[in-house]
Amino acid sequence: MAIGARTWPIVLAGVLAGTAAAQAEITRVEVMADSCLACHGAEAQGPGPMPAINDLTEQGIVNKLMTFREDEAKDATLMNRHAPAYSQDEIRAIAEHIANLE
Repeated sequence: MAIGARTWPIVLAGVLAGTAAAQAEITRVEVMADSCLACHGAEAQGPGPMPAINDLTEQGIVNKLMTFREDEAKDATLMNRHAPAYSQDEIRAIAEHIANLE
């Protein structure tokens, strides 16, 4: 059955609504954690010169991020600039997400 010219706007609206719903499923925590994974690798494995963070526990990630946030890390490169942008609750949520990557 062919779709008529008058039906296309309805079909397009349905497709766009489905796309918007799929995009809405990405949580704020996932977006924040994805900024970490952009450098540390999709599985936090630390490609190239970036250190792996997939071997850290959730609390270990929190500790590292808080050290960077407070600018107390001796080996900081960029993390001391990134971490202060996150609240303590956001850091905990990011750490939980990364620690539970599959």
